Amino acid sequence: MFFRIFRILLQSSEQSLRTLRYIYTLLPKYLSSNSVFSIITLQNSYSTCLKRLPGKIEEQYIPSVYKISLGGSYKRAVPDRELWRLTNSSFRYRSNFIRFLDHSTFNPKVLSFDSLLHLPADSDFIRFTSADRCRLLTSNKVSFDAVLHLTGTNSNNWGHFLVEYFPKLIFLADIVRIEPCLKIVLFSDTDLHILRMIHDVILDYPEVEVIRLPPNVEVFAKRLYYVCNDSYIADASFMPCISHVRVSNSTVNYLLSYYNNHCILPPPSTATRLFLGRRGGRSIKNYDKVLALFQRFHFQEVFPHLLSFDEKLKLFASAEFISGPLSSAFANVFFAPNVKEVLVLCNCSRHLDPYLANLSQQNNFNLLHFMGCQLDLSDENSSFELDTYMLDNLLCSILG
Repeated sequence: MFFRIFRILLQSSEQSLRTLRYIYTLLPKYLSSNSVFSIITLQNSYSTCLKRLPGKIEEQYIPSVYKISLGGSYKRAVPDRELWRLTNSSFRYRSNFIRFLDHSTFNPKVLSFDSLLHLPADSDFIRFTSADRCRLLTSNKVSFDAVLHLTGTNSNNWGHFLVEYFPKLIFLADIVRIEPCLKIVLFSDTDLHILRMIHDVILDYPEVEVIRLPPNVEVFAKRLYYVCNDSYIADASFMPCISHVRVSNSTVNYLLSYYNNHCILPPPSTATRLFLGRRGGRSIKNYDKVLALFQRFHFQEVFPHLLSFDEKLKLFASAEFISGPLSSAFANVFFAPNVKEVLVLCNCSRHLDPYLANLSQQNNFNLLHFMGCQLDLSDENSSFELDTYMLDNLLCSILG
């Protein structure tokens, strides 16, 4: 009887929490200015494809998981990279939806086959009203003549930006030839390291201007230059799947090319071992115990986002072994030319995350995932607990 009453109370509490979530998150969106848009493809919009780099079948690699899997690879069709010029279109902060004046919209992730198990996390998205229609927030427009679209749902996230958005600049020279006075519109919370990389690339194009706007506006452009990239990272999902992440060979090559052209440093005098720290969500429950174990093996705890861009480059240039709980900080491995070992600590929902797998093949370092016990199996961003005895044995076997 007692347990039955307790279960009823829990169900009641759960319903109350859902109501509160609706009031504080969804209700404000419904009360804000919004409208229904029909979902279309770029081919059906007022758009012109200016250039296409054909995609191909590529080898996609799956990381090894300690005591579970030796990894592997599979063939996957990588889509074309395309440069489009869109007429009279707009976009909003942290959203992949491109809107047109006739109340149609385009979102590559919504239309992608990879999105079958994924959920849109665009800040302006309210809900789908049918299979080909959705309701989006609207706001005051700020108008420009020519804009390069370089933002999206998670473009302010370091790991997402590096593979989903930054490689779009490969078409910059093509755009500037026909549109010298180009604007790149970003938002006020853009990471300073992201700004640094963009400024490095546009250095040879003095008339290209980077503009930062507050997040509560809609950017309207008479001519919007839009790049369909061939790499993909899901916004959110309800089922773990290796299709969450696709980092193409062209993306890896573009990032390595950026490093070689803008970031190359003299060979480091000493090699270092880095433990990429993470506190808060999707971290390690027994973090202090795990950190003490790594420090015993002479690892240095670092938080790359707290460093300047130049400090970060110098730090990763000397790294020979990188480990830590899975986070965007691992994207900095692209700037670690001398790394030999990368050990990713993760929960079970993300143990097959292939973000670094293609890079490990090109840069010839060993990539290994070490999976912990996930605290909440229903949450892919759940924290996890690690077996320090098993981890100690693994580090001994690698480092001797």
